[in-house]
Amino acid sequence: MSAVHIADIDGDGVLDLVLSNSLTGDVQWYRQNKPDSFSSPTTVLAGLPGVVLVKVADISADGIVDILSIANSRFRLLVSS
Repeated sequence: MSAVHIADIDGDGVLDLVLSNSLTGDVQWYRQNKPDSFSSPTTVLAGLPGVVLVKVADISADGIVDILSIANSRFRLLVSS
């Protein structure tokens, strides 16, 4: 794990985790099911080795959060719909 972001990804009012793995280049979402209980990870972005930063924000201004990951001098953006 190299980066962590806490945000309500699915809009259910409960904070979820977004974690990155700098070795595999994967960014994974862990949905919080209930207090202190998270789902198995869902890979939301893959193939970006060296991930150093993950941010969650509504970048597209559509009311749904998006996930941005940065690795070295490259970045990927997952725009939710």
